[in-house]
Amino acid sequence: MPELKEQYFPRLLLVSDVTLSANDVGAGRTLLNLLADYPIESLLLSLPHESLEQPEPHPRYSSRIIPYVAHYLRTPRNRIGGLLQPLFDFVNAKLLKNLSVSRITEIREFSPEVVLICPITPIGLLHGYKLSQLLRCPYSVYFMDDWLAPILYSRFKSD
Repeated sequence: MPELKEQYFPRLLLVSDVTLSANDVGAGRTLLNLLADYPIESLLLSLPHESLEQPEPHPRYSSRIIPYVAHYLRTPRNRIGGLLQPLFDFVNAKLLKNLSVSRITEIREFSPEVVLICPITPIGLLHGYKLSQLLRCPYSVYFMDDWLAPILYSRFKSD
């Protein structure tokens, strides 16, 4: 039987809208399972501040997270907020595109070899693409079945 060579894992920057958590369902839990055997020293996560509130990140990844601001403007959770949602989304996307990335120095020091963008919202997709361009790093987008679920859900839910 031939000997197995040691596997090589590239330095991966994962950009997502969800926290990798055992207490999560959907994308967060899927990513946790997919990356369970990935060497932690070869992994860095860029997640929105808001996603770190609930559920709590898995302890294995908590020191590897660099949070970013995804929503500079929060949409009110009422009928008027539902009407203003597209405007707030537009403004948040413009701000994300034009403002500098916080803690970019730490991300550059990690020196990712590839950016894996796993968005749930357009903001996550924009942030991942912006990072890949700033870092001049190849990227891949992994759309899960929850892609755009929060946006579609908000259009149909009632107060």
